[in-house]
Amino acid sequence: MCLLCSEAAAADQGIALTERPAHRLCGLHWQGTYGEAARGAIHSVIRDVQAFAARRESGWRSPIVGLSWNDRPDGFRYFVGIAMDDAGELPEGFGSLVLPEMTLASSWHGGGDGEVVAHYVRMIDWLQAGSLSWDKRHFHHREEYPHDVDLTKPPALRCSFRSRLHKPARLNPLSSQIGSLGAARLRPGKPGAKRPGCVR
Repeated sequence: MCLLCSEAAAADQGIALTERPAHRLCGLHWQGTYGEAARGAIHSVIRDVQAFAARRESGWRSPIVGLSWNDRPDGFRYFVGIAMDDAGELPEGFGSLVLPEMTLASSWHGGGDGEVVAHYVRMIDWLQAGSLSWDKRHFHHREEYPHDVDLTKPPALRCSFRSRLHKPARLNPLSSQIGSLGAARLRPGKPGAKRPGCVR
C-alpha cells in the first residue's frame, strides 16, 4: 500500500474514499494549451521529475504526482512532482507545494482499461450518486503514476478528486470539468499493462 494513503478495504465500483495525510510535493509547474498537451508537452516535464527522483537517495520511491487546474478556456495548469519530507535544495526551476490532509475519491486505471476520460466520467457519476461534492480548493484532478512510468505505453495511473462528505453542488457540464484530461492523456498503446505496486 502506498505510504501516502490508506485504501478502503472494499472499493465501490473500483472507486474508494482515500485519506491522505498532509504532505509536500516538489517538482515543476507547466501551463499551456490543450493542443500543446496533446502533442506531448507534459511528457518532458514528467521525465525531468523522474530524473530528479532517480538522483535522490531514498528508501521509498514516491509515485509521480500530477495536479491539474482547469482555470482557463484555452488550456490548463499542471504541476508534476514527488513527495518529499523536506524540500531542501531543489534544482533550478523546481518548486514545492504543501497539501493539507484531505479525503480523495480514488480509482486505479490500468493500461488496458480504455480511455482515461471515460474513467473520470464514471468517477464523477459515483460522486454524485453518493452525495459527495468535488472539492476544487487545492486542485481539480490528482493523478499518480508509478515512479518508473513508461510514457510510450498506455497510461496506468491512480485517478483522484478531492471530495467532501456533504450534498454536492450542481456540477457544470462534464466537458468543462475535464478539459485537461482529454488533451493531456498519455499516448495510447497496446493494452494489457499490469498494475505496478508501490515501491518502498
